[in-house]
Amino acid sequence: METLGLVPATAIYAGLNALVSISLAFNVGRNRMRAKVSLGTGDDEGLFRATRAHANNVEYTPLALILLLCLELMGAAGMAVHVLGIMLTAGRALHGYGMTAGGGSGFGRTSGIMLTMLMIVAAAIYCLVLGLG
Repeated sequence: METLGLVPATAIYAGLNALVSISLAFNVGRNRMRAKVSLGTGDDEGLFRATRAHANNVEYTPLALILLLCLELMGAAGMAVHVLGIMLTAGRALHGYGMTAGGGSGFGRTSGIMLTMLMIVAAAIYCLVLGLG
């Protein structure tokens, strides 16, 4: 099936970030089975971290992808869209890793959230600049 190819960059980063989200969701399920907790997190620290890593990803990724989509639809520079998409994807992967395997603190978590926040702020400003003309 032929597509119009309107938003190929956003499609790439939406797909990659969906895989990050699914891997974090599987990690929650794995930790639920290990801890034998079906709802909530009980008193299990690993399950709590896994749940928060997934929830945090679901909190930030949709907004970032919407901004990326807006930029691409408004004709933003292709390189800028890719840089922002890479920042988002790397940030979300680093944060997820830092929250789960990294024990909840340190380089992964901190750099991941910083990359994500920087991406969202930069994309928001770029959207405003393009939108206001």
